[in-house]
Order: sequence, then C-alpha cells, then structure tokens
Amino acid sequence: MELQSENTGRIVAIQHELVMSIGLDLDLNRMLTYFMQSCLQQLDVNSVHAFLFSSPDKTETLQHLISLPVTERAVPELNGRPVGLSSSLRPVFSSEGDQYDVTFSLKNLGYLVLRSQARALDQLLAYSLIPIMDRLAISCQACLDHQHLLNEIEARRQAEAAVLRQSSLDSLTNLPNRRILYQRLSNLLTPREGWTAATGAVLFIDIDRFKQTNDTLGHLIGDQLLVQLAGILEKSARDGDFIARLAGDEFVMVINRDDGKDQDTALVAQRIAERILDATAKPLQVREYSLNVSLSVGIALFPQHVNPELSPETNAENLVRFADTAMFSAKQHGRERHMLFSPEMQTRNENRLCMVNDLGNT
Repeated sequence: MELQSENTGRIVAIQHELVMSIGLDLDLNRMLTYFMQSCLQQLDVNSVHAFLFSSPDKTETLQHLISLPVTERAVPELNGRPVGLSSSLRPVFSSEGDQYDVTFSLKNLGYLVLRSQARALDQLLAYSLIPIMDRLAISCQACLDHQHLLNEIEARRQAEAAVLRQSSLDSLTNLPNRRILYQRLSNLLTPREGWTAATGAVLFIDIDRFKQTNDTLGHLIGDQLLVQLAGILEKSARDGDFIARLAGDEFVMVINRDDGKDQDTALVAQRIAERILDATAKPLQVREYSLNVSLSVGIALFPQHVNPELSPETNAENLVRFADTAMFSAKQHGRERHMLFSPEMQTRNENRLCMVNDLGNT
C-alpha cells in the first residue's frame, strides 16, 4: 500500500512538472522544445520526437518537427506504417529490438514519440500522461492559430505596402512618382508658424535624344538606361535632396537648403547639376551597348520663383514647370548643359504658344 502511494505521488509530481512546462508560449517550436526537455528530465526515456501534419486532412504531409536530443531523429511511422490522424489520445506501444516507443496522437495535429532503450516506459505512467497530451495538443493548436493570425497580418501588411508602393513609387526605377513629388514639394513650400520660408531649387533633368535611343535599340535598353540614370542621380544627390521620376526620361531633383550654410542657392544647384553632367560624360554600358548619353538640366529656385499669393500646390507645379522651361532652353542652346530659369524664358514660351495658336486659327 505504501509502495502504491509512493508511485501515485511520483506520477502526480511528474504530471505537475509536465503541465507547468507547457506554459503560455505561443511560439510552437519553443513551447514544444521546453515540454520535450521536461519529458527527458521527468520520464525514463532516452529521446523525444515531435511530428506535425502540415495539413490536418492529409496524413502523407506528416513532417518531422523536433527531436531531443538533437542528434536523434525519428522516422514518422509506427510498425512500418504511417501513423494516421486520430482524435484519441490513448498511447500506442511498440518495440523493435531494444528500442521501445510510446506514441501519443496530438488529436489531428500530429504525434509525439517517447523513446526508451532496453526498457519500456511504465504503462501506468504512460496512461497517466493522456490529459497532459490533451493539454499539449490544445497548446499546439493555439500556437498554430496564433502563427496563422500573424501570417494573415503580415500578408495584409505586405499587400498594403505593395499598394502604397504602387501609388507612390515609379515601377521601373523605384523612385517617387509625380504624385509624391508634388506632395512633398508642396509640403516644403507650405508656411508654418515660427518657420522661415524654405530655400532650395528644383532641377528638371532630361536625356537628350532619348526617343532616338528607344526607337533604335528598343524599349528594353531604354528602360535599363533610365534605371542607370536613376542610380546616377541618387549618387549625385546630397542627404536631404529628393529625386523623382516625372514621366518618360524626365526626372526632377528637389534641393532643400536647410543646412544653414551661407551659400548662394543658385550656385549650389549649378554645382549639383554639373556633378550630374560629369557623371554621364563617359559612355554608359547598357548590356552589350556603350551609349554616349548627354543630359539637359533646367533649374528653378525657391523662394525666388515662388509667388506668395498662390497656394503651395500651385507654386509646386509652377516650380517644376519653370525648371522644365529652363531645361528646354538648355536644349535650344546646344544640349548637355544646365540653365537657370528666368521670367524672360517663360515670356518667350508664352509668345511662342500664342503664335502657334494664331497660325492654327488662320
């Protein structure tokens, strides 16, 4: 009677330790590893092996998950046949030579194998583990549900990020697109209380004779040339400068003069434009083609070319348009150069447009 009482007390103590080892960890591997370590410590077994089904309705997708010690590895079968799904937690005893296994089905999730050498696990102790394995199965399911929820959240986050990228980034160069350009430039030009007006420049950059390259070598080469140019512009920019692809071979760089240095903004912008032109002075290798590329750059300044009576959004559009006008003037003066916008350029453009409209109406 005393021996039976001692044995019962031992089993209760083991049950307590195993239950406590399951814990509340929602990481499946950590939770199972901790429980299996407790099995090695509390039970007279040499190794513990965990298997899970990757799909609850297909036994052929049974996968080995964890073995302790890690040098051991169990084969996911029992008596030469795969262990099927079972809602019963009754242990299954098997042996081969001096190896003795006790297998517990973790409901429809998989199973756990307790492996002993030379001597089988006590049956009374094994049957006393049924409620422990039931709780383990519930914890495994909670871990899987938690991971599934995390996967869904991550998938939704990635989908939202993809939509955001599509709406804000140019798909070819991964630079910000036109919408983001105007949004950020408008924010830069928006006056704030206790904040002085922004100082900087807008550079409008265009590849000379890009259509000829596209028509001659094809759009694939043209696209790769645009990607290379985007990289050159990023290397030519300073910290805090902003680059966007406007459309086609048109790029815009916004220089924000918030460095506090007493330098002429036009001079800073012209130096950056020269840096960009120097970077394309040598032929660019695009696949098997060595391409001589030249750029035309137009520069508009703020606040010099900003009308304080207009909205920041309108001023942002005007600055890009003024820089485009200066770029067009650079092309007219021989290409491969930069020019600073002046109101006279805009007047000439407007007069030219009026003349074209008049000719069209005659």
